[in-house]
Amino acid sequence: MRVLYLATKEPWPPVDGGRLLIHNTLHSLADHDVELTYVAPCAPERVDAATRALTELGVTPALVPRDARSRLGAALVSVFSGRPLSIERHRLTDVRATVADRLARVAFDLVHGEQLQTIANLPSSSPPVVLRAQNVESDLWRAVADSLGGPRGAFLGWQARRLRRYESRVANRVASVIALTTEDATAFTRFGATPEIIAAPFASELPSGPPLSGEPALIVGGSGGWWPNRQGVERFLTTMWPAARKAFPTAELHLFGADRDDPKIRDERVHLHPAPDDSRKLFAQNGVLVVPLWIASGVRIKILEAWARGIPVIATATAARGLGATPGRELMLADTGEQLVDALGTLDRERVITAGRRRLQTVHDPARLATALVDIWRHTVNRASG
Repeated sequence: MRVLYLATKEPWPPVDGGRLLIHNTLHSLADHDVELTYVAPCAPERVDAATRALTELGVTPALVPRDARSRLGAALVSVFSGRPLSIERHRLTDVRATVADRLARVAFDLVHGEQLQTIANLPSSSPPVVLRAQNVESDLWRAVADSLGGPRGAFLGWQARRLRRYESRVANRVASVIALTTEDATAFTRFGATPEIIAAPFASELPSGPPLSGEPALIVGGSGGWWPNRQGVERFLTTMWPAARKAFPTAELHLFGADRDDPKIRDERVHLHPAPDDSRKLFAQNGVLVVPLWIASGVRIKILEAWARGIPVIATATAARGLGATPGRELMLADTGEQLVDALGTLDRERVITAGRRRLQTVHDPARLATALVDIWRHTVNRASG
């Protein structure tokens, strides 16, 4: 079976949730009789490394050296095109040309679209399409709009409504929709779709990173490129960290990828680190990963990685949603400073690590999930040809 795998970015280096999900999926497909061609825009400086990584995975690379369209440029085009801003950012002429060229030269049996935005780069006529929705885009934008309020919130609310209509049309146009969680699958049924559910694949054991200072050493990934992440870090710093700092005099906080010039971060026990070029650095062997998110959809891949690397997790209820994990067993929950202090005080490190790895083995086993994905691909192809 020949599959055109269409994505919004290169899968290398696998240091964030989206790239890790794709990398793990491609790696798990290596033992199946599937010929994959990977098409995606790629930051020009990463083309060579990403090409090598894909080739090593047995995947034919067709990377387009370019970045996504700027938010301002996408917003201007969106106003006139009628397509949502999020779609216009990833609807790229040179990517569309590459997709059309590959489809013209190779008899693909199927197109796999990784995320909603990829569908905009497909021609009107193509082989059957399977969409894997990493999250429910319109729900995310609606939540961000409600959180921001004011003129920005009103604009994003308008975009969320457009995105919802677009998402509904796509969900009913493609041959199959795959969701990562039961919650997202339920959301897609509102569009009239009947999605399949395949959990995110992840190995159950990976090495941890070098130790960090602090007892405990709290770790937060604070990428500011996406508003929910930025909001989560700010809320954590103002409502949760002060309580933990007071209750645990030797605790230290390590922020990865946060704004290093943020004037709110003036604390000798808060250490700023650049976004890691190797995700292992985020998971120090003596650390506790804290995931402070109040807006989320899909599944937090960094929690899966923490389980694999043997690092206990404390997450907000929103961040833990979709995992099916039991609070107090695979992870601890905390939405307030008081709850964070309680979670740290009652954390049984070894028990939580063991339970997290067990859940990876039973729910996120890459080999089993790759077989499930290929089964859906084959069923889709057979249904289209029958």
